[in-house]
Amino acid sequence: MSRLTIQNEQDLQTALQRAQNLIGCMGSDKKHELAELEEALDLYACLLWAEAHIANENTPSD
Repeated sequence: MSRLTIQNEQDLQTALQRAQNLIGCMGSDKKHELAELEEALDLYACLLWAEAHIANENTPSD
C-alpha cells in the first residue's frame, strides 16, 4: 500500500496520475485487481486530505 507525502500541487498531480493508471490497468486477476484498487483508494484519500490541507494554507487569515 502506498503512503505519500503530498506537499504541493506537483505531488497532487503525480498521485492523481498514479491512481488513474492503477484504475486503468486493472485486469482479470481479481486478487491483483483488488490490491491495485486498494492502492488507488489510498492515493485518492491522500489527495483529498492534501487538497483540503493546501486550500486551508492558502486561505487568508483575518
